[in-house]
Amino acid sequence: MEVSTEHLLMAIARDPASAGVFLLDQSGITPEKLLKQLNGAAAAHAATDLRADRLSSAVMQVLKVATAEADRRSDIHVGTEHVALAFTLTNNPPAAAALKSLGFMHERGEAALREWHRRGQPRGRD
Repeated sequence: MEVSTEHLLMAIARDPASAGVFLLDQSGITPEKLLKQLNGAAAAHAATDLRADRLSSAVMQVLKVATAEADRRSDIHVGTEHVALAFTLTNNPPAAAALKSLGFMHERGEAALREWHRRGQPRGRD
């Protein structure tokens, strides 16, 4: 099974403690709403095997952009917050299109990330 961008975004949405979900929540997007929108797209990539063999080239591109986002911010890790922001900078439909249709734009994500840091998370930031 190949992991698609939809799978990556669904995994983020399913982790309520993640910075990515915080960014979405702060932008008025509930994980449930996003998952509902993504389920049809991910079903097209579904397989009976629950273990991934590889990441799609689109996922690799999103992760590359997420790494650049972390570097731009001088963050010492690449987290779900960077991945969420990366989706706003790539054209990987339907995952990026789902976020865009729900109103998640880079500026909103940046504002939410500033709030995440204002609240003291993540800890250990150098």
